[in-house]
Amino acid sequence: MSQKINDVRDRLIVALDVPTVWDAYHLVSTLGDGVTFYKIGYRLAFAGGLDLARQLVAEGKKVFLDLKLHDIGNTVTEGVESLTKLGVTFLTVHAYPQTMRGAVEGRGDAALKLLAVTALTSYDDTDLRDAGYGLAVRDLVRLRAEQARSAGIDGIVCSAAETAIVRDVIGPDMVIVTPGIRPSGSAAGDQKRTLTPAEAIRIGFDPARVSYADLLDIFFATHDPTQLNRQGNDIGTQYRSAIFPMSNMQEEQANEAIARAQANHDQPIVTTIEYADEWWPAEDYHQSYWEGEGQRNPYCIASIPPKLQKLRKSFAARAKATA
Repeated sequence: MSQKINDVRDRLIVALDVPTVWDAYHLVSTLGDGVTFYKIGYRLAFAGGLDLARQLVAEGKKVFLDLKLHDIGNTVTEGVESLTKLGVTFLTVHAYPQTMRGAVEGRGDAALKLLAVTALTSYDDTDLRDAGYGLAVRDLVRLRAEQARSAGIDGIVCSAAETAIVRDVIGPDMVIVTPGIRPSGSAAGDQKRTLTPAEAIRIGFDPARVSYADLLDIFFATHDPTQLNRQGNDIGTQYRSAIFPMSNMQEEQANEAIARAQANHDQPIVTTIEYADEWWPAEDYHQSYWEGEGQRNPYCIASIPPKLQKLRKSFAARAKATA
């Protein structure tokens, strides 16, 4: 079942995290036609939000009911069956196998799409250990994504930092919804696994359009992988050639890509394959650097355009025209 998004506005879901229906509808009215998709969570749902959901649907909006259902299978089945009558687009359940199977049974043939919550974005590895889990966040997310796919769930809720892991598991057709998106410099609140909007959009890739192997070939074609801890005049370990696979399959493909790239170099490739541990975003001034300050920087002007030209020429059929 394809889950392609046709209206770009549907990629943004605005959370109605307000105390009353009046507050929520005021926000909806203010945003107008610029927003088509809204999320209703516990707080608002328990304060008249279900009736608001019906009203928004009647007005042509899409609604994401974020209730994170989790109970014995039969109870979940009956609850989901009732919620199908609201006409909402998405409903969340916790990604426990019994819960997911119950939700799928309750959904039946209705148009409602079920999203499985893998690990709350307020959790990190320490929180999982405190809760009795023996897995790190990334490993639990992978496991639950696999179980959700097997259960017939329509999509996954995960941190944007884990979208590559999840997409590798579920393939191109299932939906991924990423909470914890915060503008650069804003407070994270209780979220521990967050990204900025720009980072969230750019971190993933659609394997139906460009494969991971293609990305690796592009990577090797646009830098010198034979230089140890160096790229041109830039020296230091931060300039090393490295690949950070998110799965065993990606690690295998990385090794294969190194072998392919070696055929184009006389010197040995020194690219390392490293475990993808905690990811630290670049400083604010480095975000979208080339689109702004980079085009006024003489070194960047001298070094980046030739690489972009090579990228477009060599991978025109596989890379975005705006790369």
